[in-house]
Amino acid sequence: MALIDKLEKMLPGWALERSHWLALGGTLAAVFDALIDGARDGVFGALPGQVDDLPFLGGFAGTDGLPLIGRDRRIPRGILETAGVYAAALRDWRFIHRRAGLAFGFLSQVRRVLGPSFPRVRLVSSSGIWHTIEADGTMKMHTPAGTGFQISAQGVSTPLTSAAHPWDWDGSSDLFRCWLIVYAPVDGLVPANEGEWGDGSTRWGGEGDPGGGLIGIDSTLAFVDQLRGLVAAFGADGVTVPWIIVAFDQSSFDPETPGPYPAAGMPDGTWGRAGRLIGGVYSRTRLSTARYVRGVS
Repeated sequence: MALIDKLEKMLPGWALERSHWLALGGTLAAVFDALIDGARDGVFGALPGQVDDLPFLGGFAGTDGLPLIGRDRRIPRGILETAGVYAAALRDWRFIHRRAGLAFGFLSQVRRVLGPSFPRVRLVSSSGIWHTIEADGTMKMHTPAGTGFQISAQGVSTPLTSAAHPWDWDGSSDLFRCWLIVYAPVDGLVPANEGEWGDGSTRWGGEGDPGGGLIGIDSTLAFVDQLRGLVAAFGADGVTVPWIIVAFDQSSFDPETPGPYPAAGMPDGTWGRAGRLIGGVYSRTRLSTARYVRGVS
């Protein structure tokens, strides 16, 4: 209860009999109440979502402090990320930074900023190690030797004995590269299928969208820039992510794709360029159901 609500019980009787004394007391009480409310809001503003029983803003005393806390703790906010999910990340900032540089730690941040839909995301290395976080939160690792594992969203671990499909992007022997794969749709950011050039209805990049449009993906430059920023902030030191792949086919780039290798739709050492000459004809090299965006070198 505010001080001004208790004023009549606190003032002596002679003050209550004279209106000017009551008005003066009310003025002082209002000032003290404002100072106390300001201090309270400041404390709660620095504790993102720590007070869970407030009857407004879903447990928040206010959300104005979230971007400032995120800046100090170096936790970016997703373009469509809700205040509740972002506040939870801000509370876990130490844990998030401890996992920076780890495949699942990096993918967890990619998945978070792509919320609230949380699509499947994958990271595959040039040595053929695949890390996946499914839409339901299940984590999987596939290896060429069949020594992988999966951890369900409920925390149950089981082995994955299938040999992972190799990944040969351009025939290079550089083992310090990874490719990030994001599966569409990503609600509000990337539709299920952006269409094909020349179909009469497709608009590259949604002209006029904030952050600019993209060629080949019905999204914005802000979407790609955020993924690139996550690579720089949470990726492994010394490991580059030369390409970010947006896959429109959920069955594509499956680490359990059987041989003989390379299977159709998988990199075969010629994907360094989008096309090549075959018998004098310039032909596509990469899978047509995905789009390929320059990453961070």
